[in-house]
Amino acid sequence: MAFQPGQRITASRLNRLQPRPFRTVATATLTGPQTNVDVPGAALNIVTAAANARYTAVLIADIDLTGASTALASARLSVDGALASEHAVFGAEVATDRGSVAQTYEGVLGAAGAHTLKVVATLAANQMANLYTSLLVTVLEDA
Repeated sequence: MAFQPGQRITASRLNRLQPRPFRTVATATLTGPQTNVDVPGAALNIVTAAANARYTAVLIADIDLTGASTALASARLSVDGALASEHAVFGAEVATDRGSVAQTYEGVLGAAGAHTLKVVATLAANQMANLYTSLLVTVLEDA
């Protein structure tokens, strides 16, 4: 919402115009096989003051193989329980393979109030999401 000429501007409206960054890192590994399971500690609880706050997110998934595997490992963002369609995907075959894969997201948090953004992973046997898995979210609310 734009400010109108002569309108009184409050601190709370100005504060909502500032981008607010939030960051979290996994607190434990998640070992496969798993399908769309929360990565421990890789969750953010964010409270917005206004409806339709916009967010951008960067997800980095640190995937490690504990044995040979030809299956793809993936991680993606969950926003208030809804899974994003874009995945950060890792594919390898050798037991010693490891990589950090990324994906970016943007969207709108429709209602004002509490929201949960988290990393969920799908892993085959011999795959795990490591402690270096992280999520960075920036929220911008309109005044």
